[in-house]
Amino acid sequence: MLLTSVEVSEHESVLSLIKPNDGLGLCILEHCSSIHPIEPHKNAPSQPTSQNYISAMALDFQCSFQVPAFVTAIIAWLLSFAALLTPAWQVVYARELQQWIQSGLWMNCQTRPSGMYTCTYTFDESDFNFYTSAEIVNWRTPPFYAWQRRLLIVYLIGQFIAFISIVSFCCGLQPAGRRISAVVFIAAISIALCLHAGCTVVFTFFSQLVEYRFYHVSVSGIYEKHRGYSYYIEIFAVVFYFISLLFAIVHLITSKRLENRFSNPASSTASNAFKFSDRFVGTDPSGDYRQVESYYYPRPGSSASANLSAMDAYEARYASRALPPLPK
Repeated sequence: MLLTSVEVSEHESVLSLIKPNDGLGLCILEHCSSIHPIEPHKNAPSQPTSQNYISAMALDFQCSFQVPAFVTAIIAWLLSFAALLTPAWQVVYARELQQWIQSGLWMNCQTRPSGMYTCTYTFDESDFNFYTSAEIVNWRTPPFYAWQRRLLIVYLIGQFIAFISIVSFCCGLQPAGRRISAVVFIAAISIALCLHAGCTVVFTFFSQLVEYRFYHVSVSGIYEKHRGYSYYIEIFAVVFYFISLLFAIVHLITSKRLENRFSNPASSTASNAFKFSDRFVGTDPSGDYRQVESYYYPRPGSSASANLSAMDAYEARYASRALPPLPK
């Protein structure tokens, strides 16, 4: 069955011919502000209502902010792991040894004059203690301090909490848990941001202390350590965590406002919104005709909105009546 429609003004109706499967029929397309809707046929298929349309709009609007929050959280999570897995938190070049020495939270690396790259790592203070082990002194590698291991543990806790926020976004794809997912996402990202930012500030403070700022090779060979690329990668991770938190907060606020706007029937925005839906009745093979029911609420400031009462009288006078059944 084919339907032809034409753009018309509020005071006009279009009568168009359609071709059903076994005969001819008439279709009245009413394009006006009807206040007496036509009841659909009992066999008519259900069409999307304006509420479903608004819900779809709200879903798209929410995803426009939730997806960037998720993407930036993923980027921050990966950047933070890249910073933790690399040793270049503090870097120094010892001219006396002709070596680049990199000191991280759990691993220290150095380049030999021959080009060889060696690394040592520890997770326990008893493994390499700068003050009690002669072996670590002979290797000329920076010592591992207790505050570095504690910072590493806090960083890993922050990474685990950030992973919870990522999982909560995946659970929020279901409509029933979308609001809870948004709240959990914001809470987890906030905690992860505080942990990462706090650890970065603590590392910045400790790296400026004299005891941890200089690398001693000999009595005269004292070299100052500088922050390496791992530290700056972590700075970028903190920035991305902050951006993700902003997107998540904006998503929660705007989705709440959008829900309140369309859930309140007295809202001026909802009452003046553009709504248009067509429903067909009598489309079964034994049906006599097909009617099209349309609703049009004029936009604010239009001539139709200003003359709505006059249109009601005009409409009541010239409204289309039900057509008689076609002869069989």
